[in-house]
Amino acid sequence: MEFMLRTARDDFVMYQHSASLHPFITKACTSGVAYSLGDFAAQTFQGRTVFTVDLKRSLRSGIAGFFIHGPLCHLWIEWMEAHLSFGGAWYSTFAKVIADQTVWSIFLNTMYTSTILALQGTRPPKIAEEVRLTWWPALSSGWRFWPFVHTVSFSPYVPAELKLLFIDTMEIVWVTILASVVNRKDEEKVPQVSCTIEPGIEASVPYATIEMAKEGLHQPTAISPDGEESNILLSTIDVDELQSMKLAADLRWEE
Repeated sequence: MEFMLRTARDDFVMYQHSASLHPFITKACTSGVAYSLGDFAAQTFQGRTVFTVDLKRSLRSGIAGFFIHGPLCHLWIEWMEAHLSFGGAWYSTFAKVIADQTVWSIFLNTMYTSTILALQGTRPPKIAEEVRLTWWPALSSGWRFWPFVHTVSFSPYVPAELKLLFIDTMEIVWVTILASVVNRKDEEKVPQVSCTIEPGIEASVPYATIEMAKEGLHQPTAISPDGEESNILLSTIDVDELQSMKLAADLRWEE
């Protein structure tokens, strides 16, 4: 136990030293890892296993974290420290939170969304349409969580070189919460139907969300209300990449 604690402490000191000497690459790697882990966690909370998780999707999130979130947030935090600290005034933290959760969040969400969709091969007109449709849900949903987090992360109590690490850690927590809530709410909305899974086996199952093993793979199989197996995927319950990290709040469970 003592060895593990000492190792963790040494790793933390090493990270802090690296973040001070090489801030761009260190923080890019931090966000890349955090975004990949966050997307992976979101998928597992949606019922996927290690064998069925979409690794390409997690990789795309990691790429967006590495090239977009990490470097841009590093510059943003430095700018706020230089221009919104007001000589250490008590209200400086609140000024930073307001600036971050309005102008900056709109910009960052737009950049993240555009990057993810571009990596998926989406055409520019469609990307522009998605940005238009999702900027407000993404912004307003974050207000449930991030203002409280940033009251700490933008305070003097978190050293400048560790602010992004703290934010990315909270990012994983946020994604996990959203994924679990979406999963629970969707399960509550999905009607239960009585159907035959196999000859002689009756079950009450969620409509259109049965996972059945076929040729060694978990294949989503739709079940019609009369119990007929169609092998046509009528609907899926999933949190896509946009919801996973930045557009998560388009949650379907709001009033």
